[in-house]
Amino acid sequence: MRRRTYRAHGRINPYMSSPCHIEVILTEKEDVVAKPSDDIPRAKKESKRKQRRQLARGEY
Repeated sequence: MRRRTYRAHGRINPYMSSPCHIEVILTEKEDVVAKPSDDIPRAKKESKRKQRRQLARGEY
């Protein structure tokens, strides 16, 4: 059975006499990821402050 509910600011919503609630539980499968080897050298990250100083000095 549907009825209209008159609310503030002109909103009209259907009023359900028998509402339904559905609950869905989802999980992700865990993927096995191999750890990368450490023999690849990575570039060091510099702070933004240090980058700004180098740019101001013209060292870039």
